[in-house]
Order: sequence, then structure tokens, then C-alpha cells
Amino acid sequence: MTAPDTVLDKIDPGDEVAQRFFYQHCYAAINAIRLITDPEGVAEVICENHEDILIKRPQGSFVGMQIKTRALNQPSFKSSDAQVKTALVGFCLLDRTFPSAFDAFDLTTNHTFWNDADSSANLHWLLSSIQARGGVRGLRSNNPLRLFVEGIADAAGLSSTEVSGTLLKTTLRGHGSDIYSIRAHVREALSECPGVSGLPYLTVAQIADAIIALARDASTKTLKGTLADLYAPGTDLAKLIDDQTLAGKCISKADIVAIIDQFKSGGAAYEDRLSFFHGEMSTGKSTIAELIDYCLGGALQKTPAIQSELVGVQLQAAVGNSELLIERNPSTSTTVELTWEAGGDYGRENLPLAAGQQPIIGDDIYNYSDFLLRQLGSPLLKVRKRKGDPESDLQRLGFRDFYKFCYLDQPDLDSSFFLLEQPIQDFQEELHQPASSYEKSQDLSNKARPTCEFLRHTDNSNTLPVSYLRCHNWNRQPRETYST
Repeated sequence: MTAPDTVLDKIDPGDEVAQRFFYQHCYAAINAIRLITDPEGVAEVICENHEDILIKRPQGSFVGMQIKTRALNQPSFKSSDAQVKTALVGFCLLDRTFPSAFDAFDLTTNHTFWNDADSSANLHWLLSSIQARGGVRGLRSNNPLRLFVEGIADAAGLSSTEVSGTLLKTTLRGHGSDIYSIRAHVREALSECPGVSGLPYLTVAQIADAIIALARDASTKTLKGTLADLYAPGTDLAKLIDDQTLAGKCISKADIVAIIDQFKSGGAAYEDRLSFFHGEMSTGKSTIAELIDYCLGGALQKTPAIQSELVGVQLQAAVGNSELLIERNPSTSTTVELTWEAGGDYGRENLPLAAGQQPIIGDDIYNYSDFLLRQLGSPLLKVRKRKGDPESDLQRLGFRDFYKFCYLDQPDLDSSFFLLEQPIQDFQEELHQPASSYEKSQDLSNKARPTCEFLRHTDNSNTLPVSYLRCHNWNRQPRETYST
């Protein structure tokens, strides 16, 4: 029977909608970085308040921004498009609601605005012509500029003069790039900040993603303030929630500086040999290991918390001589986004989990597993499908085949690994049967020895004798126990 988690749904538009929102969050992050790189032009960034993005200037005026996204295989935006009309009507109404507050409006798209001819469909031509003559006064009733302005005026319930006043300070930005490249633009903008260009590329990538996350949170109804204030006697709770919600939409220079400083000073240190995660139940300890496994090509464990909260996963790892940033999106189950840096050079690739017919990198890397094995200095191996048949087909030996010896899932750790599935009375009986207990331990040691010998002779032998010694300790312990 086919399971739904093994079939890619190519009709559900949810992942595409999420990517469009992600583009807007990234665009807000780019403008938030301007708090550092352009302090004379940006004093504060406000997300999803009256407009997609509000830029507050140091002198107190504002820029209202609307972000429109469209796949590059779709037509360019024209003045007659509903999205364009809605945005311009919104600008005009906002200008009327807050007179003299806005000195500019910005309509931005990842795509382009149609510009093939000077006609009523060409928004660039319409705006530049209106701005060049200072409005539409004196034009005939059938003039395309007048018709354009009057159409917006009718939709907004405003006068043509009011609409013209707003259009005089409206600019267009068509970037002509696909939606998915926006994250790289955030990193490029961040590299212009003082002290950032000298950081490792992977650190820059992490800082950029943290700023994107800040912009995403600012685009939601996140409260920003002291929790105790909500419970203070005599508090106007409704007003306080509104105040904290508005504060949560604002990004300041201090917010960006704090994120940069956090990563420049380094994160949590992990031991080279062994690290423990401990804490109360249901705090996410097992989820950490499961998400590491997921970043290394495993399946996503779709717990209720993961299904409701997970946006994406990142894992930074040192593999061989390379620093890797591994990223996985739960909406895409077949690929891994990988950024790497080695010797001052870096690369970025979206690698499939399953090998295709053509190599992705060089002549021999067909998938994510090949990349990891190559970085570990391991050859890309194939083995016979049936070991007793020298003519059987060759099949790829992947990273996950080796990883089985490195990752123990929680149910096994809690049960069979420590023989906890065995009833307690069996252990009580074995206390009085030393020979039987010894034989079981000897059998376990015999089963483990081939694996230990294999691992002992790998390139990682300097870190693996612990497992080998453990096998021998299991073998010796019964003799020591029952000789007294």
C-alpha cells in the first residue's frame, strides 16, 4: 500500500505560498540590515503594519512598501493587473489617512514590470509621465494618463488630485530574479556591515537566517514587552496587548547588532568526543538528535510539535577539511540545501537524496550521500546486490549505510540496546545462573566483534576504540564477576 509520505504532492500550493511569504520576510531583512549600512536613510523597520513593510526615516517620515511575487515563467506585471491596482489604491488611502507622514511609496516585485511599449499597460511609462508633468491636470478625458488616475480614484473613493499626489512619490522596483534566490541577497547585504565581511561564510549565513527569522516574527502578532506588565493591577489589558503587538512589529538597529554580536562571539560549544543533552521530559532533547539525523539524510519524525512548529532545520558541521551548512525544508522531502567552505572557497548546491542519471558536482557526485562520503575521504563504493552471486547487479553503498553504526534511535536505546525488553524476572533468574548469563554475554560479544573489527580498521580508528574496548569488556566482565 502506498503511503502519503512517500508521494510528492505537486498540486498543493501551500509550499509555494510559504515561499512567497519567505521572500517578503527576506526583503524586510535586507531593509533591516540597512539600519546599520544606511543609518541616514533608515531608523526603524516595521513589518505588516498598514503595509507589508514600513521604513521609518531618521527625520520621522515613512516609506510604504508593497511586495509582489510571481514566478519568472509568468508574464511581467502590467498596470491593469489586480495586484498592481490594489497596491496603488492602498498607497493612496494610506497617504490620505496619514497626511504628510509618507514621503515615498515603493512597489517591489521579484519579477519585472512590463515595459515593451509606451502604452496604458506600461506602469513605468504611466508613472514617469505623470511625475514629469506633475499630475494629470489639463489632459483630455480620453488621455491614458488621466484614465489611469481616474480609475484608481474611483476604486479608492478619492479625487484625482489626491491620487496624483500619491503617484508622484511612488517608485517601482522590478528585480527580475526568481523567488528562491532572495536568501543569497540577504547574505550579500549583510556582508556590507562592518566586521562581517571577515567572518566565515557559514557564520554570515547563520546571521542572515537569524535576521530573516526576526523579520518573520515581526510580521506576525508577536508580543514584545515584559510579561509581568500584562498582570499588573489596573492595567488596560487590551491597550497593553496592542502596544506590545506593535512593538513586536518593529525592528531596531539594536536588534540587528545584537544578532550579529551573538554569532561573532560564538555559540554553544560542543565537545569533540561526547556531548549530553539533559532536561525535563518533553523539552525537545530527542528532537535535537532526530533533526540532526534528518539533516544527514534521515526521514523527518513528524511528531505533533514538529508538524505544528517546524519551519526549517539547519545543521553546521565540520566534515573533513570543509565547513558545511546543511539546510532542510520540511515541505521538500527529496533534496538537501548545502553550503560549504574549504580553504577560502565556498559553494552552494541543492543536492537530491536519490542519485539521478547525471552527476551534480564534478564527475562522480550524483547525490547528497556521494558528497558526504567524498568530504569524509571515502571512495564511492558499489556492492553486489546478492553477495553469493558474482553476477548480480551492483548497488550503491551510501552514507546512510555507514551511519547505521553511528545513530541509535530512541526506542532501541530505551529497550533492546540495554536488554530492557527482557522481563525483570528473567534477570532475577540469571542472577542465580552465572553460566547462562556468561553465555549470553559471550554471544553478544561474538555478534559485536565483526562490526568492531570493521570500524577499528577504518580511517576513523583514532576515535572508535571505545566501542572496540567495550566489546572486550563485555567479554571479560562475566569472568571477573563470577570468579569471586
